[in-house]
Amino acid sequence: MLIEAIIDGAYRGILGREPDDAGRQSALNALAGGHLTLDELFANMLESPEYRRSQADGALVFRHTKPVCTLIEDRLRLWIDLADRHVSLGCLAGDYEPSETRFILSHLQPGDRFLDIGANVGWFAIRAAERVGPTGHVHAFEPRAATASLLDLSIRENGFDSRVTLHRLALGAQDGMTRLLGSETSSNLGGFRLARDDGDVFDGMTSEAVEMATLDSLSIDAPVSLIKLDVEGAEPLVLNGARALLARDRPVILSEVFGPGLRQVCNMDVAGYADLITDLGYRIHSLENGTVGDRVEHPASLDGPDPVNVVLIPAQARG
Repeated sequence: MLIEAIIDGAYRGILGREPDDAGRQSALNALAGGHLTLDELFANMLESPEYRRSQADGALVFRHTKPVCTLIEDRLRLWIDLADRHVSLGCLAGDYEPSETRFILSHLQPGDRFLDIGANVGWFAIRAAERVGPTGHVHAFEPRAATASLLDLSIRENGFDSRVTLHRLALGAQDGMTRLLGSETSSNLGGFRLARDDGDVFDGMTSEAVEMATLDSLSIDAPVSLIKLDVEGAEPLVLNGARALLARDRPVILSEVFGPGLRQVCNMDVAGYADLITDLGYRIHSLENGTVGDRVEHPASLDGPDPVNVVLIPAQARG
């Protein structure tokens, strides 16, 4: 039974243990009686003393991949990995990046084309596919093989094969092969990044050879209305490889800005990324509660230890 499997997955993923019979049955009864939604069940677990204790202890429940299927708003099937304590846990709770989610859904209409670059397990790609409908299209880019396979499952099980194209590759400034680097002990499976060069190594590193292409080398039908760009510091490479598409369609872009990642992957600081954005004819705006905020006049203010998402607005609309 799907609902029972989801409840069991929540116990394992959030509380880090097998469900007890009484707890499982209580959740089933509450869900069946309409007294509790899945989102409320996940929220209750995340707010429980048991969960807080596990986080205080620094517990890592799964050190190896543990795929499970969850539901988004009780209708969309999403395959996630319980070993991922970041993106997948937020998806399991039903509240992953709420401001970014509101922004993307509010800027898409039926028939639109959306690019999800750095799609991970597909929280945005699957929700966008529902939003753009059968006349729209989503291009999802995810180079990590195991993660892309989960997204492929979600695409097929939601019946979105005709409206989502999964690209199992990295986007960059040139075509070829590159390496995707991660840490053996990381619980953030979305934290994998592109290698800066052949000499880019570190202790405890995992390395996966992946294909890389420029966005301009791919067949992407016009017009693209919205792009989500989150590639762990490789954002400048992606934009440089998409100059023709950006000039053609002038899409709005939701971009992550992460100073340490930019320096690590591109040897570029936040100011340099801001200069590239300006050169491409875009202005940087803050993202505030799911809407476009004020223009960012001093990009250096975005340079901190944590990533921040901003909205890139074209200075001139496509003509």
